[in-house]
Amino acid sequence: MQHDGSKPALQDLASQTLLNSVAEQYPEEFRRLAELTRVLHETSRLMFYQNIRKD
Repeated sequence: MQHDGSKPALQDLASQTLLNSVAEQYPEEFRRLAELTRVLHETSRLMFYQNIRKD
């Protein structure tokens, strides 16, 4: 996933060519992980603005 949350992909980390997506081989796992990644991305993005120190 890009820094802005676009272009999610699924790569085989054991592969010699990491740029080839295997999302079409594992569509259910891709959907599950894409949703989880999007939630983590949005959470970290919101934490950046919500974690303001107030003295």
